[in-house]
Amino acid sequence: MSYADPQKQRAYHKQYHIRHRQRRLVAGRVRYAELSVEEKVWRGIIGRCYCKSGTPYPWYGAKGIGVCRRWRGKHGFKNFLADMGRRPGPKYVIDRKRSKEDYSRSNCQWATLKDAAQNCATTKMVTFAGKRMCLADWVKFLRGVSCRGKRK
Repeated sequence: MSYADPQKQRAYHKQYHIRHRQRRLVAGRVRYAELSVEEKVWRGIIGRCYCKSGTPYPWYGAKGIGVCRRWRGKHGFKNFLADMGRRPGPKYVIDRKRSKEDYSRSNCQWATLKDAAQNCATTKMVTFAGKRMCLADWVKFLRGVSCRGKRK
């Protein structure tokens, strides 16, 4: 459809896109970019646990890690959001407190990337002088200490 007036043309296209988006929402088809951050996280959890063709499946679903029934099915995302709440900030990711257990309300939390990385099975934890830290944090801590034990 062509209009002589560019403003009318822009208005027509804007209304077309609004109607088209509403149709997709009613039909249940939504573009990934239009999803909330929390819904993307939830879909990622479901995908890595149950999508056998997905790249992360060998580290999650194949090892028996799943998602609690409450977070699956028709109202799964609503229940996930009710249990976990909104993401506190852009640097937060979903983290399982006990990495060998399923995703569930009692085992998940929003954590910073640094905290989540330290809760990984491959992280080496070292206890020295009553302090327990991961190896990388010990290196950072000890770099700031001189030979006499005083901070530089």
